[in-house]
Amino acid sequence: MPVRAASGGSLTAWHLAVPLVLTGMGTGVLVTPLLNTVLSRVRPAEIGIASGVLSTGQQIGGSVGVALLGVIFYGTLGEGVHTGVAAYGHALTAALVLDLAAAVAVSAPLRLLPHPAAPRH
Repeated sequence: MPVRAASGGSLTAWHLAVPLVLTGMGTGVLVTPLLNTVLSRVRPAEIGIASGVLSTGQQIGGSVGVALLGVIFYGTLGEGVHTGVAAYGHALTAALVLDLAAAVAVSAPLRLLPHPAAPRH
């Protein structure tokens, strides 16, 4: 069941299931390597501090990201609040494109970082 941009009242939760599952999987694929990369460069004695700073950074980043996407969504929607479903589809597409661009911009430089040496046991 592909999601159509102008499904209107016929759009159900099942139409959104596949895109939401793909989004969740993409987030899982991105976040775990990012956390491993960041924490692998921290000395063992400072891992607790780094973990707290990382968690705080995630919370702040999530809040700022939601706010920014909201600004993009409603800025694109503009007066479309009263024009119908197509305006919402366009605004959501604009917000998702920004979200995807941000994910690529953040994850692309990670490939340039050298891999840390494996810990010795």
